[in-house]
Amino acid sequence: MEKKGFVRKVSKIIMGIITLIVCIAGLLALLAQYSDPRIVHYVHLFGLLFPVLFLAFLILFLILLLQRNWMGFLPLAMVILSWSTMSTFTPINKQNDKQSQLKALTYNLHLFRGPNGSGKPKEYAGKISSMISQSNTDLVFLQEFMAWSDQPDQDLSDFIGLCGMEYYRFDPYWEKGNVKNEGMLILSRFPLVNGQTVRHENGRMIAQQVMVKLPGNMSVQLVNVHLVSFGLARKEIELVGEGAITDRAMFKAHGRTLIGKLNNSFKKRASEVNMILDNLILSDQKNMIVGGDFNDTPASYTYRELISFGLKDSHHESGQGFISTYAGRLPFLRIDYIFVSQNIGTTESGKLPVVFSDHYPYVSGIYFNE
Repeated sequence: MEKKGFVRKVSKIIMGIITLIVCIAGLLALLAQYSDPRIVHYVHLFGLLFPVLFLAFLILFLILLLQRNWMGFLPLAMVILSWSTMSTFTPINKQNDKQSQLKALTYNLHLFRGPNGSGKPKEYAGKISSMISQSNTDLVFLQEFMAWSDQPDQDLSDFIGLCGMEYYRFDPYWEKGNVKNEGMLILSRFPLVNGQTVRHENGRMIAQQVMVKLPGNMSVQLVNVHLVSFGLARKEIELVGEGAITDRAMFKAHGRTLIGKLNNSFKKRASEVNMILDNLILSDQKNMIVGGDFNDTPASYTYRELISFGLKDSHHESGQGFISTYAGRLPFLRIDYIFVSQNIGTTESGKLPVVFSDHYPYVSGIYFNE
């Protein structure tokens, strides 16, 4: 009996330590949304783990409840504190009776190289243009477009034609580049006017802005965004995506560079998103649809800044359940979004289950409140 009691006591102590560690990590994950990564470093790494930590809160609460361990109140408190943030990952929305007036789509094309980066660009350009044409979308935000031949102007024209779009705006990532270089592309069934770009201080384009003229004399500002990626090497992705983080030798070899790259990318995206929002303030346009690859999850400073600006996340507003828009080896990443201004509504938002890139296409119905 004494031995049994000792084992139970040790078990409670171990569970208590695990609970404290997980709950502290959870608090840091919540703090990540509200702290500027240019000032507070490394905290934002915990934000990436938010869905896993929330699941851990639930599991720990049940285990501690069965153990009759008073520390069970800690993960329960974390569930309550985290509920609002978790709802941005796993929204449950009632069916919206509103009929969409437009359909918008955002997609990172991955240079037309397929999900693994080794596909034939012309082949994937054909697959993606066919998908866009069949999706019956009206507004399309594309990142990482690249021509696939030595006739870049013709490639761009052919792709737009195959998508079934009449109007477009293309801009290269770098000012000295041409169509052959990587660029961003907005496609539309309606006229586009007054286009401009937002460039980071290093010269890289981080957003396109253009006005779309809709029927009924309505103008809406479209913003196509591509914030800097984590820039991880294959081994660094394997360290996280394949659970190799528990491999001491591999973590020793790649862990420091992984953490450094993640931390630096959070800082850069904080700077980029603030530049974009400052530009939107100057534009003085109330009707906005902002789509793109933001390379940050809903538990991030980037996401919180966009929401605080007054934009609405279409998946939170009209999506269903947990989705990942990144199709690569890193799990749990919803990093592609369509945001809308307060006077615009969304319906039937979600990803399309096609794997022609290392991202999934994300679509949303759009309607305008009277």
